[in-house]
Amino acid sequence: MSARGSIIGVPVLAVCFGSMAATPALADVERVALLRVATDGSSAIIQRKNDEIWTIEVGNGCPAIDLYERRWVTIEFDGFLDGVGSQLILREDGQSCQIWDADRMQ
Repeated sequence: MSARGSIIGVPVLAVCFGSMAATPALADVERVALLRVATDGSSAIIQRKNDEIWTIEVGNGCPAIDLYERRWVTIEFDGFLDGVGSQLILREDGQSCQIWDADRMQ
């Protein structure tokens, strides 16, 4: 009887853990002004809505980034701009690139 109970419990645990793993982490999403883009597209200066100005270093994936200079773009981050999974999103071109480093200027 106890062996049967433990066998039934395994699928229930598998379903519970599987649903927890499939739940996406909540990330902050913010519209920022892309003030300036480096000529090689590897870094940029952004201004957040709270008037903080940041320099960011971005990875590959946003070849159209220079077209967004002096426009609004979206950033997605989990607490820190340069945290794991942080990215700059160019929605109109369907492009996104990782933010590798971010430093506050003010």
